[in-house]
Amino acid sequence: MKLQKLELEKEIPPPTKMSFWPILDVLAILVFTSVFGSKFVVAPGLTLSLPEMDTPVVEKASEYHVLTIGELDGKEMIIFQDSILDLESFKRLLDSAERRPPPGTVLLALLDSSVSMKTLAPLSEIATNAGYENIQIATEERPEIESEFQSVDEP
Repeated sequence: MKLQKLELEKEIPPPTKMSFWPILDVLAILVFTSVFGSKFVVAPGLTLSLPEMDTPVVEKASEYHVLTIGELDGKEMIIFQDSILDLESFKRLLDSAERRPPPGTVLLALLDSSVSMKTLAPLSEIATNAGYENIQIATEERPEIESEFQSVDEP
C-alpha cells in the first residue's frame, strides 16, 4: 500500500466576503422597530387644560414692603424698615397713623425654615389689620454653616 500525501489545503473553503447590503438591511429593521415601538411618540394636536385657581394672582403690585422674619432661641426677630422688632413692637409700629400702607401695597415676608406658625399667624393678623391687602410669603432653608469656633455650650 502506497501512502498518499494529505492535501488538506484543498479542503479549506475559500474565504467569503461579507456584503455591505445585508448589514444595512438589519440596521434599517432595528431602526424602524425602535422608532415604531417607542413610547415617546407624541400625538399631534394634544391639548392640556390646566386647572384654574380661585385665588387672585398678583401680577404687579404698586408697592412692596419687605419684612424679614427669623427666630432665635424661640423668640421672633422681625426686620422691617431698618428696625429690628418683636411682635409687640411691630404691632405698635403698624398701628401708628403715619405708617399705614397705601392701598394696593403688598407685604412680602421672607422667612427661613425655623419660623414657627406661632410667629407667622399673629404676624399675618397684625399685617391684615394694619391695611395690607395681600401678604406673600417666601421661604428658604437655613444654610448649614460649619464654624471653626466652638460654641459656648460645646465642651
